[in-house]
Parts: sequence; structure tokens; C-alpha cells
Amino acid sequence: MAPPGPSLRRAGREARRRAGREAERRRPAATPAATRSSRRPRPAGRRRDATSSTRRTCGSAPIFRQQRIGQYGRLFTLYKLRSLKPAGDEGDVCWNIDHDSRLGPVGRFIRRTSIDELPQLVNVLKGDMSLVGPRPERPYYVAKFSREVPGYADRHRVPVGLTGLAVVKGLRGDTSIAERARVDNSYADDWSLWLDLVVLVRTAIYLVKH
Repeated sequence: MAPPGPSLRRAGREARRRAGREAERRRPAATPAATRSSRRPRPAGRRRDATSSTRRTCGSAPIFRQQRIGQYGRLFTLYKLRSLKPAGDEGDVCWNIDHDSRLGPVGRFIRRTSIDELPQLVNVLKGDMSLVGPRPERPYYVAKFSREVPGYADRHRVPVGLTGLAVVKGLRGDTSIAERARVDNSYADDWSLWLDLVVLVRTAIYLVKH
């Protein structure tokens, strides 16, 4: 038999190339899941470690919701950045957590700088609070102080605030509740836009210093 001519050899090569391309086209592509599974897992970085540490000390949800008493005794939900993960209803009846051993470095920082109060701007926009006014308190303590401290309930005749005259006078944390009620009622009696502006400026100065 005579050997195939050049044209037949070229046709054979072309047929083999077409068959190879067809087989390549029909070969199933690697799925993203298979590609991911073939990769070696990357070690967790410092950012993930910091996030895990924050969740262990402050809880998984960054925003903390708590019931507070507003103007005229109206109940509303207040928003804060979570600084500590409370047990059960502890957050509703525990007075001060500044010295709690469970408070981690992140929680201490946001409480010291009052960053945890920033979500209350949402309450201001919703009309639950004003920028300036007596600080809102939890229902348990409003009932308790209204029974024990003369004039405490009267402070609710004005809108509660993100900051207040009592705050800029240093009456926060473990300070006299009777003195707070006196200053809050003084603010309500002497209210003016100028007084609000003074309180806001003094609040800004306090935040810068701390």
C-alpha cells in the first residue's frame, strides 16, 4: 500500500487537533468549591483575634438595647455600644459596671471615652431623646429613686438627653442621686437654648480632655 500523500497527512493532523479541542471543551470545569477545598487554609490574623477577644468580653452583638424612662415617664428602647456581656437581666438592675472584673480593655476604653453613648443619636433622631437633658434611667431605678429621693420624678417633665447639665458637672457614675435630681430640676426650671449650647460645648471639652 502506498504511503498517504501530504494532503491526507494534513487532514489527519487537523482531525486529531479538532478531536483534542472537542475533548477539552467537554471536560468538566473545576467548581469554585473544589478550588477552595484544594487551597491550604490561611492562618487567622490579628484582626480576627481582636474580634474574637471583643466578642468574648462584650458579647456578639455590638449594639446593646435597654429599656429607659423618658419624658413624662414614657418607656423607650435606648441604644448603646456593648461594653460588657451581662448575665440575664443583670443590666437592668446592676447600678455601675465601671469596676467590673469582666470589663475588658475594649469595654473600658469605650466607657471611659463615652463612645458607647454614640448610638443614642438614633434615639435623638427618633424623638425619644434630646441632645441635652437629664440622663435617662432604667425603670427599676426610676421607681426606686422616685420613692427615696425628693424631686427625682419631677426631672421627667423635660425630654431626657444625650448629655446634660448634671453630666458636665461631674454627676455621673457613683455620685449623689439627690444632687443629680437637684441639678436636673434646675436645668428644667432655667432651660434656654443658650444653656443647651453651653452644656454641649462643655461636653465637647470633657470628651477632648478624656
